[in-house]
This record gives sequence, C-alpha cells and structure tokens, in this order.
Amino acid sequence: MNVLLVDDQQIIIDSLVNGIDWKSYGVSEIYKATSAMEAKLIMTNFAVDLLITDIEMPEENGVVLAEWVRDKFGRKVVIVFLTSHPSFTYAQEGLKLRIFDYLLQPVRFTELAEVVSRVKKELDSRQDDQRLQKYRAFAKEHQNAIYDTIVLKAFTNCEEESRKLYQETLQLYRDQHGECCAYMAYLEVRQFALVHEKWSDELLRSTFCNVLSELFQEVRGEASAASIQEGEYFLFVLCDSGKLPAETVRGIYDTFARFFNCRTSPNIRLSADLQTEKEDFILAMRRLRIRLQNADRSKELVLEGPTNAEESETGLAEQAEKFIKEHIFQKITRTDVADHVHLNPDYFSRLFRKETGLSFKDYVLREKMRRAADMLAHTKFSIGIIASKIGFDNFSHFSQTFRNYYHMSPQDYRNAKSGS
Repeated sequence: MNVLLVDDQQIIIDSLVNGIDWKSYGVSEIYKATSAMEAKLIMTNFAVDLLITDIEMPEENGVVLAEWVRDKFGRKVVIVFLTSHPSFTYAQEGLKLRIFDYLLQPVRFTELAEVVSRVKKELDSRQDDQRLQKYRAFAKEHQNAIYDTIVLKAFTNCEEESRKLYQETLQLYRDQHGECCAYMAYLEVRQFALVHEKWSDELLRSTFCNVLSELFQEVRGEASAASIQEGEYFLFVLCDSGKLPAETVRGIYDTFARFFNCRTSPNIRLSADLQTEKEDFILAMRRLRIRLQNADRSKELVLEGPTNAEESETGLAEQAEKFIKEHIFQKITRTDVADHVHLNPDYFSRLFRKETGLSFKDYVLREKMRRAADMLAHTKFSIGIIASKIGFDNFSHFSQTFRNYYHMSPQDYRNAKSGS
C-alpha cells in the first residue's frame, strides 16, 4: 500500500509521518505534498492507494483535489480528509465523493492508525474481490477447456486431481449463487466424420451448451461440454435449484435430443440421469458412457432414474466379469478389462475385489480352471490342447495348477467325469 500525505504545512506532514509505524500496516511508500498541484503531479507518476489530504488549503483545497482523483482514478484510490473545522458542507461533499473517513486536526495517532488499518483491510478485500472476479471471468470464458481437463484427468489415472478441480468448479458456482445442483450427460454424435465437415468441434460444443443452458434457464443453468474423443462429449449443467422433478429433467433431455435429431445434422445419441448424482462423479461419467455404448444403437435417448454408488459399482464389476468370461481363451490383462469398463487399473482392482471377493488374477485363474474342467469332461481335446486354449504354454505348469485347484490331475479328472 502506497500513501500520499497532503497538507500545506510541512510540520503537520512530518508529524503524520512520524506518528505511527506505517510499515506495520503494510505501507511500502509514503509520498508527501504541500499543495494540490504537487499531489496531482505525484499521483500522475506514482501509484497511490491511500490519499490523506487536508481540506483547507490555499489555491485548490482538498475537496477539489478529491474531485480530480475521482475523475482520474475512480474508486481505486481511498481518500481520507483532514480538517480543523467540522462542516456540514464538507460532509455533503464527502458523501458525493465517497470519502472513506474524516480525521480532525490535530490528529490523534491512535485514530490515524485505526483508519490506516481499516483502509488496508478494505484494499485487501477489494483485491480479493478483483482476483475472484478475474478467476470467475476466466472460468466462464474457458469453462469447456476446464471440463476437458477434468474429464482427461478422470480417464488417465489422475482421479484425485480431477475431483479437486471439479469441486473447485462447483464451489465457484456456489460462491456466486449460494446453491449448486449438478447434472451430467454423455453424448455421441452419429457419423461424426461427415458432421465434422460442416460443424467444427467448437461450434458443436457451443451449440450443445447454448441449447442446454436455454432449457435449464429457469434454474439459471450453466452448461459446459467436454470432449473425451472425436464425436463423444460429456455435458455438465450447474444450476442454483434444488433437485428438479425427474419428469422435468426427462422433458429437458427429450427436448434437447429432439432439437438435434429432427435436423439433418448433427444427429446424436444421449445418456443421462434424471436426478443429480450422489455418487462419485467419475464413476457416474463412466456409467453413463457404458450405458449408452451397451444400448441398442437405434436408441437415441437413454434416461434412467437415480442409482446409488453401490449399484453402479456392482454394474461395472458385472461388466468386467462378462468381458473376462467372453475372452477367457485369450491372454487378457488387468489393463484390458479396466479399459473396457473405463476405469483406472488400480481403482478397477480395488472395485473388482470388493464386488467379487477375488483379486483379478485369482478370478481369471478360477475361470480358466472351470473352462478347462468343462472341456476335460465334455470334449475329446487332448490335455495339451486344452492347456494351450486357456493360455498355458507349459503343460507341466497347467497340470500342477489344475491339481492345486481340483486336487487331482487333469487326466484323473477326465477319467472321473467319464466314469472310466
């Protein structure tokens, strides 16, 4: 904070300079002037945050100086009047010029210190507000890029960073509106290559956001679109209402889908929930994506009511089990299955063990042994062929693993099942 002291008597300025410990109140520079003209020259060339000026001065008085400051710097500069004669006229002028405070001369240094302390708090508060306003403006201008980052981190092993940025985005909305209700949807653009010849990615996103914001306008909805890959978008809507009725949300998404699909381009498919998510938003995104990908391709709109996190996690684990069983004759890795259900491999491992009671490795081994046992009992394949089919390159290793699992050799198991 830089301060300018103005009084036509040098002795008063010196008294003010020496009267308090200015540095302890965050003051970096103290400028001094004995006339309004000198004060203007200083303020034209140096940054001043606080002007403390005498009112009764020859030539131009403090009121005229304050008027000049307001015209040139607006409310950026805080102004405090010094006066020996309390006057209603001065008070009126002060109100018009939004003067911060008055100090009666001779000044009590305790009062001066108290005023400087309050000015510092006022300026700090203004700085915080300006910083927040700049951040809000930046976030508003670049909201799609921010959500791009949220989605990218969510799907590339940076879940905690994604969650942190998502929560900061929600908090920014709460700071402005006092309440925040969040909705998510997943959208695919049909025949994206053809659509992209006429519609840029920026235009698509802008159109999606504008239409969705318009549909949510009664609750001050702010829509954003994040791209996960070509032709695939996550739509985020923040609004300041409590939960909307499910039928209201259904109507919004139905109108949204019909708006695009009654036109020649772009044609879309959409997956959304009818209520806000209570579960982890990353899990919700993955579930929305899987739901649409598994739906009939002719279906344009997939809407479901609220599901809790436990039900969603169970569904993902079931998807993983199905994938493993369908690919049991191939060499599948944990990463292969995690990618299929759109989960980070480490998170997938924890979820899979929680839902099945087995580690991924143990579950795959169990399924391989079950398939081997089934082929031993119902086919005439040699044991070597069966071992190879389920991914064992070494016959001895397969035989020992099977023995550990069923407490007999593969041949003995075949013989027992065939009755020989």
